[in-house]
Amino acid sequence: MWIGGSGNLLQGNHVGVDETGTVDEGNISHGVVVTGTGHTIGGTEAGAGNIISGHNYAGTRIAHWRVGLDVIGSDIMVQGNRIGTDASGLEPLPNLIGVRVSGSNVLVGGSAPGAANTIALNMRDGVALPNGTQTGVRISRNEIFGNGELGINLVFDPSNIAYPATVTPNDAGDGDTGPNNLQNTPVIDSAANAGGTFVTGHIDTPNPTTVTIEVFSSGGADPSGFGEGQIFEGSVAPDTTGSFFIMLRGGLQGRYITATATAADGSTSEFSNAEAVVGGVPPVLRVAFPNGGESWPAGTVRQIQWNTLGTVEQVTVRASFDGGAHFETIAANVENTGVLTWTVSGPASQNAIVTVEKAGDPSLRDASDAPFVVASPLAPGASTPGLYHGDTASVFLRNTSQSGSADVTFIYGPSLAGWVAIAGDWDGDGDDTIGLYDPSGSVFFLKNTNGPGAADLTYNFGPAGTTWRPIAGDWNGDGIDTVGLYDAATSTFFLRDEHAPGPADTTVVFGVGGAGYSPLAGDWNGDGVDTIGLYSPVTTSVFLRDVNQPGPADISFVYGPTGATAVAGDWDASGTDTIGVVSSATWFLRNDNSSGNADITFIYGTPSGTPIVGNWDGQ
Repeated sequence: MWIGGSGNLLQGNHVGVDETGTVDEGNISHGVVVTGTGHTIGGTEAGAGNIISGHNYAGTRIAHWRVGLDVIGSDIMVQGNRIGTDASGLEPLPNLIGVRVSGSNVLVGGSAPGAANTIALNMRDGVALPNGTQTGVRISRNEIFGNGELGINLVFDPSNIAYPATVTPNDAGDGDTGPNNLQNTPVIDSAANAGGTFVTGHIDTPNPTTVTIEVFSSGGADPSGFGEGQIFEGSVAPDTTGSFFIMLRGGLQGRYITATATAADGSTSEFSNAEAVVGGVPPVLRVAFPNGGESWPAGTVRQIQWNTLGTVEQVTVRASFDGGAHFETIAANVENTGVLTWTVSGPASQNAIVTVEKAGDPSLRDASDAPFVVASPLAPGASTPGLYHGDTASVFLRNTSQSGSADVTFIYGPSLAGWVAIAGDWDGDGDDTIGLYDPSGSVFFLKNTNGPGAADLTYNFGPAGTTWRPIAGDWNGDGIDTVGLYDAATSTFFLRDEHAPGPADTTVVFGVGGAGYSPLAGDWNGDGVDTIGLYSPVTTSVFLRDVNQPGPADISFVYGPTGATAVAGDWDASGTDTIGVVSSATWFLRNDNSSGNADITFIYGTPSGTPIVGNWDGQ
């Protein structure tokens, strides 16, 4: 929406949200752009304020970031609006930046009843002044809280400033040029509860008696260590030395006090440092889990965990799947137990975060320090991880591709014997089960159930005493996996179509002998037949063949860190096997046979285990 000319009035509108004021309509432009002079955006009367929220498109440059209210004109009043929230003023529908002011003589808020704006829960700054020469931008008595960067930012440069935003430092004498003359902030020296709340502070600025200090309280400090201002508590003028003292209402123990300074020409500073009111325990809230890097498949049950200090009786927990642009409420006004069991909702995301806030006071809130992954729901028939520890002959199988404990654990085979683990559906019943290969005698020991006990199938295949590597696959498409061997010296595969001694049914030379490749097997094209592949842990190159015959690779690409162990499986139950790698117990699984980022990432097991893959429960 664009407002130009002079003397226009914008009241009672929902910009970027639906008619209920609760749903982000997905605007990719700025919300309201104001040019010209003499306009009023909102008003002090009931219903006059606008809701300007949900403008959170981020382009490739900071200059492209979307702003809820972009005030380019001068002599403008902005009053009574909700910017970055829903109609209640408590639920986030964030803009990237709440209000940006590049004009002069602009009033944001004011002392009249109903004039305060709620500028809250935006992804970056609440109010930002581009790096220009505008002055007289008065930001007064608003409810500014829960924004991702600064509540007020005087040095926002839309072309090149790096985030996160930094507080403009005070300087001696305060003789600056720039937005609002870079008015120095006050310094809160103390805040103590003793019946009332006694606040002392000082400011370094010319003619301090002409400056108005506005004092606010909030449930928490800004992540910068400075502040925002959720509730206006009072105002005071400093004395001739710049010192000030004000007594506020009682009952503020545990809250944080901040302040702004507004010069005689109406130029307002950024927020001051945040000082906890002593005489009670300042509440602290910190998200502990998920806190960045986790991979949680949609539909699985997980625990969101947080820590609090001080009085936080109830909390509201929210999740975002687009880095904070949009939120859904997981639980509202629930008892603060420090943990919430969550059936992970979707959609799948590489950029999910969780926020926890004090119920009724979203200025005390914390978010995941970094994004976590919400993986696609585990589809029926998907391959999942397992480990074999030869030193203890222990098998650890997991039925989901995510961090956690083993679902099935048992002992199989002799310990410290140098036997090699493989997995396959040896009887065609739909369940993959464990197998072992003894290189000293070239003997396979295959189990049809995942549990301890003797092998169900035992036979010799290949020469004894070699360093050949065992593999498994359905080489003829009959629904039963059988074994094979790979001779790295000659880069030759020897594949057997039945569980019985005998010569190879298929012999294939593929690749270059002695190149240090690891063998792979999988159904790369979804035709029901498993075929061969190679992986180089040195170059991280993958070479896959769609038929078990000599020839060049049908698919080749680079994937994973050097030194990793390659695995193959049908991670998304699409009917096609794809590549994964395991490095230092971290699994990086890809749903396409191509270069790119992992689609599924999680930590499972220990670096000493041998990775194996299968559909262990047949589900």
